[in-house]
Amino acid sequence: MMSNKKQILVFLFLTFFFSGLIQLKFVIDGDFTKNAGLVFLLMWTPGLSGLLCSWVFDRSFKPIGFKKPSLKELGISYAFPFLAATLVFFLLLLFKINTFGINGPVFEQVKSYPKFLIIMLLVAPTFGVLSGFLYGIGEEIGWRGFLHTKFIEEGVSYPYIKIGAIWALWHFPLIFLAGYSTSENKILSAFLFSIMVVTLSVFMGKQRERTGSVWLAGLTHSAHNTWIQAIYPGFLIAGPLNQYFGGEFGVFLALTYVVFILVLYRKNFKEAFFK
Repeated sequence: MMSNKKQILVFLFLTFFFSGLIQLKFVIDGDFTKNAGLVFLLMWTPGLSGLLCSWVFDRSFKPIGFKKPSLKELGISYAFPFLAATLVFFLLLLFKINTFGINGPVFEQVKSYPKFLIIMLLVAPTFGVLSGFLYGIGEEIGWRGFLHTKFIEEGVSYPYIKIGAIWALWHFPLIFLAGYSTSENKILSAFLFSIMVVTLSVFMGKQRERTGSVWLAGLTHSAHNTWIQAIYPGFLIAGPLNQYFGGEFGVFLALTYVVFILVLYRKNFKEAFFK
């Protein structure tokens, strides 16, 4: 049987090779937002690679971690990005980076304040997150599923941080070449995004290890995308400094996730980050 180290290398090769082909298309176009189908396929390249490797190497999907989570754990997984988004929202207002206001593609489409509020405050946090879950779970089956299990089995040091670093690196072609970053300073965007992603990876890795369920990571991923990318920006008029402080590439979210991790794992900080 192939060693865990070689299995990890095969998984990473498949993931980066096939996702690289899709990312190349986005780079050529200069914009990754125009083709939702390709975005969906891109987010599923880690998942499909993980499922394939799991079946070929283990003859089962057990390494993925399809264990049913409890409602409590689902609530915690949802709350982590939701609370972070809420805090970032108020920090942006408090420091006058942004001003409160209704805007964005949803309002442009519905042209109605009541409909907008229903969509953003009722539909998006529920059905929107469930819809986004179909995208996010594709990545998580790979990162927090197969790769997580093989890192743990191999005894890789700092597994949550290293998986987070790989996850961040996977986004770099989109950040630097395909318009994913919201900041003019791509290097700064990549740096802040990496801090945010690595810290989020620690939370999802701990959830995955404690419960054995990859579904929790999929929910956290989807809730993060929905609240950070769609809901709270819809209630803010962005100022010139938003590109440095708001969203996934901003200082506030990166620091918020770091603080959340420090608070959650204050009693076993070393284990949370390094074991």
